[in-house]
Amino acid sequence: MKVELRIDPGCDGMSVVINAPALTDEVKALAARLEGGGVLVGWQGGRAVPLAAEDILRCYGEEKGVKCQTPGGVYDLKERLYELEGRLDRHTFVRISHSEIISLRKITALGLSLTGTIRVTLEGGAVSYVSRRYVRKIKEALEHISGSLNGIIGQINRASDQVASGAEQVATGAQSLSQGTSEQAGSIEGLAAFVGDISGQIRGNASNAEQASEKARRVGDQMYASNRQMQRMIAAMDEISSSSREIGNIIETIESIALQTNILALNASVEAARAGVAGKGFTVIANEVRNLAGDTADASKNTSALIESSMKAVKNGAAIASETAAAMMEAVNGAVEAAETVDLISKASLKQAEVTSQITMGIDQITAVIQSNSATAEECAAASEELSDQANLLNGLVEQFRLKKR
Repeated sequence: MKVELRIDPGCDGMSVVINAPALTDEVKALAARLEGGGVLVGWQGGRAVPLAAEDILRCYGEEKGVKCQTPGGVYDLKERLYELEGRLDRHTFVRISHSEIISLRKITALGLSLTGTIRVTLEGGAVSYVSRRYVRKIKEALEHISGSLNGIIGQINRASDQVASGAEQVATGAQSLSQGTSEQAGSIEGLAAFVGDISGQIRGNASNAEQASEKARRVGDQMYASNRQMQRMIAAMDEISSSSREIGNIIETIESIALQTNILALNASVEAARAGVAGKGFTVIANEVRNLAGDTADASKNTSALIESSMKAVKNGAAIASETAAAMMEAVNGAVEAAETVDLISKASLKQAEVTSQITMGIDQITAVIQSNSATAEECAAASEELSDQANLLNGLVEQFRLKKR
């Protein structure tokens, strides 16, 4: 808003002109304030001072002029009393005599003087007297104030009743909330303990699974080592079988030599018999050689039978060893699969333990929030009870006033 001041020494009074594009509520309020005397101009020592209506104690005529008394001092006014009476709020300012207007809001005490007139004491100790002619005006003003106070106190009374009722409802709700949050806190604590037990069991299972996986790996390693030993034993038995076959071939050669020796000995005996007495000694030697060849043939047959029996036993042993090695290999594979399965169980158990730990942390956070809510609810209940007590106290204070029935 633009403010423009025009100083004209020939002007016989002060006027305010409002230039606006439209008549708005703001313009109306400004005009009413200017016209209603919201601000007066007082003069003191040639200096103009704006005087707010709420600061004015009284205005009175003195020495052919009008004075205005405020807590800050006494000022001269240009207006007449009848002009001030029209500008000032008639419910706040009342004329008590031909030469004085006072502010009802600044009255601190009323009394009777020795002459029977009403004595008015204002803030700061200023004293004025009400002329009998203006008693009716001050009575009407006081009745207006009384009516206003009656309405205000009635509103305060109703508002305090509503505050008391609302505070009681809030206190009841806060107590219910506090009780509910306490029960929730207990339930959450029980759930946290239960989850903690489960977490401990899962961690124990994970540890046991890890130990079982380690043992399964050891068993698998041992079975792998046993399988390698079994393969070496099968290889050794194959070598024994091969050696036995070579020994059999040698024995067959010995049998063949024994047979040929026996035939040669038989031929030598025939030739010795033909020779007669000269070949008798040779016949004895040929017989011994033939007997020795027979014994050799018999021993070779027995040895061949034993070797053949040994080869059959070695073959059976090799077959059994092969079957054992195959079974052991299956056991090794099963042990490896079992170790892998146990390892998966161990990893899953560790993940479950981590998840339960996170759940436990979440439950701890929920517990903290619930405990905070419980404390807040208790504080709210206490504040509501205090507010209800204050409302009841306010009701008691208001009941001390006797309100007019309308």
